[in-house]
Amino acid sequence: MKTRFGIAAIALLGLLSCTTDHVEIAQDGLKLARIDYTNHAHTRVEVFGYNSYGQMVEIISSSKRRVVEYKGEYVHQSLSYSVVENRLSAKDSFVYDAGKNMQTIYTFGAYGGEALELSSITHFVYVNDILVQKLWTLPNSNHVSQEKYHWENDAISKVEYYDGNELYYEFFYSYDDKVNFRLGDPRFLGVPIYWSEHNVISTDYIDHYGNYDVCCKPYAPEFIYNKNGYPISISDPLGVVRELYWEE
Repeated sequence: MKTRFGIAAIALLGLLSCTTDHVEIAQDGLKLARIDYTNHAHTRVEVFGYNSYGQMVEIISSSKRRVVEYKGEYVHQSLSYSVVENRLSAKDSFVYDAGKNMQTIYTFGAYGGEALELSSITHFVYVNDILVQKLWTLPNSNHVSQEKYHWENDAISKVEYYDGNELYYEFFYSYDDKVNFRLGDPRFLGVPIYWSEHNVISTDYIDHYGNYDVCCKPYAPEFIYNKNGYPISISDPLGVVRELYWEE
């Protein structure tokens, strides 16, 4: 797949549950301990760590270590370090409204220098505590990319992606009734379609700009679950296989 602007790439999987508790990410039951990724001859591993409250506080791969800080039940900031140099390379800071809905994410990057600089701002818009829009912009810029969410039966059934006011993509979702393996992972707090309790099993789309390859339509990973409904294997049509390991 190819895409002109990065915000469209997040639309491949997911669903947003229609509740007021948009950002409580700790979950009961089993916790995701590790994911092994295989892409043809290439492999990589992610390992997850938790605090005594069951909140994910560390994600380690071969090149990056992410540390997550909380204020009570909610993520306060997420810090990314390069494993080799142990250098802070990126930071996300999260701001919530009075109803504890995710309001704004400030993203900072190093970009080759030592000091972090503000690189993007993501803002969320709600109507009656239901998320209806996400706006993404660069600092000191009036240009805005946006996502608009459409609901059906308490779930997002469609997302429209705009670059400025120009509609680029429309995505349509189908879901399983199993445990969302991304639930509880702080990396996806900025991606509302990944906040759900369930996994997207098929994504179709209309491409108004001509970026996406027809071979990816529809996008439908193959899920294998354990007896409790937790995904243990996900085979991507593009060749990536995830093996997921859970622990109590």
